[in-house]
This record gives sequence, structure tokens and C-alpha cells, in this order.
Amino acid sequence: AAPKVSYYATVSADSRCQVNMTITVHLSEPNEGLTFPIPEEASSITVNGRRASVSKKDGKRLISLKKVVGKSTGDITFTVSYNLPDVVHTGDLGTLELQLPMLGGFIYPVEYFEFSVTLPTAVDALPGFTSGYHQAGIEEYLDYRVEGNTIYGNSLAPLKDHETLSMKLAVSEELFPQGLTQIHDWSGCVTGMILCGVLALIYWLWKLRFLPL
Repeated sequence: AAPKVSYYATVSADSRCQVNMTITVHLSEPNEGLTFPIPEEASSITVNGRRASVSKKDGKRLISLKKVVGKSTGDITFTVSYNLPDVVHTGDLGTLELQLPMLGGFIYPVEYFEFSVTLPTAVDALPGFTSGYHQAGIEEYLDYRVEGNTIYGNSLAPLKDHETLSMKLAVSEELFPQGLTQIHDWSGCVTGMILCGVLALIYWLWKLRFLPL
């Protein structure tokens, strides 16, 4: 089982999110093939501060824990960190929602789960939670509160094996103005502009070198 899983997320005003998790597992026998699921869009993935080995199986992205667990038994604690590029989306009613995946279906049951989600400014709405087993009924098994710009919470009962958990929160357009437009990766645009500039310079040297640049 996993005696404890701690989830800490920090959301920035550009809708990016930094996630840090601390997981404790109890192994009665070695499990060198143990993996931990992460969101599909996660990047900059590390385990205990080192670059993680990531694979995909049955539609899930999985971090290999072989180097962490090895042939050990008993309680083993490790940290997982990753970035999410865009956690603010337009909801069904056209309003903005923070959509945050928290658990992705870990193979073991989680005996105690705690979390905190920090936003750039004060939270003025209550979050909603859904799970794979209980759907929206998972809220009966969670205790959570809002203090300033942070949402704190914990489980009131053990979570089943392979459980998934996600959080939604209505947010304002003033806080996340880019949420109404597509967030672009500008690296490709910059590369294109540099290429056009180089081609223009080559054309000037070839055809127009005696004219003003």
C-alpha cells in the first residue's frame, strides 16, 4: 500500500503549474517494476531531483521507480516533480475553469492523501472534485478548506488502488486573461523569424548589396 501521498501544486498567472509530490510506499516484498502514473502533458519530470525515466503503457505515462525502490522492502519515500503547461480551460458554460489532475491511478491503495493548491491571488470559489471510483461522490471522503490563495485538503478514508482524482475550480478572466485564447509555443515563431531574416540578408548581399540595407 501507499501509507501517505502528499500533493503540492503552485499555479502561476500564465496558467502554468508546478507540481511536487511526496509518496511513501510500503513493500512487503521487492517490486523493481513499480511505476508511478503522471499526466500526459507533464514535462520536466524528476524523481528525487533527478531526471525520470518515462514510458507509456495502456494509454498512461509511467515513471519508472526501479532506481528508487530496487530490491528494498518496508517503507520507501520518494519525491516526484513535474510541470503542467496549461491548467486553465474554458468550461461547459463558457467560463474559465482550473482543471487539475491530482492522482492518475497508482497501482496501490492510498491510505492517506493530503494536498495544497496555491493560486496567484485569493480564491473566491469552492473547488469540486471527481474520482474514478466515486465520481463527484468523492467529496464525502475529503476534507478541504480555502485560506487566502491556497486550497488545503486531505482524505477522510483510504483511497482505493488505481484511484484517479481531479479538481476543478471556477476562476476569473482577470486572473487568467489568456485562458480565453490558445496559449502558443512561441519557439517555432522565433525560429521562423530568424530564418526569414537570414534569407533577407542573403538576398540583399546577392542582389541589392549596392543599395541601402
